[in-house]
Amino acid sequence: EVKSLWVYPEARRLGAGRALTRHLENLARERGFVEIFLRVDPQNAAAIPMYISLDYTPTGDHKLTTYNYVDGLGNTHAREEMDAIYRKSLRLLRL
Repeated sequence: EVKSLWVYPEARRLGAGRALTRHLENLARERGFVEIFLRVDPQNAAAIPMYISLDYTPTGDHKLTTYNYVDGLGNTHAREEMDAIYRKSLRLLRL
């Protein structure tokens, strides 16, 4: 499971996300998984086209996650994120 993947702005669009995604797909297939899922913020205008170009399709499902964090003053806050779910079959993935 990979969570909260983020690339520094100056390193974006250089292939790191694509390479990491392909590597994880290969690892999953080698371990016998037949499909893979990911969650992405629907507002992430750069990531969604990349995942679609890698043959991921939206499932139409969404997942609401609540994160708790502590600010610099020691106060606890909750933040909610709604992510879209995408899936890809690994049955025909070439190693």
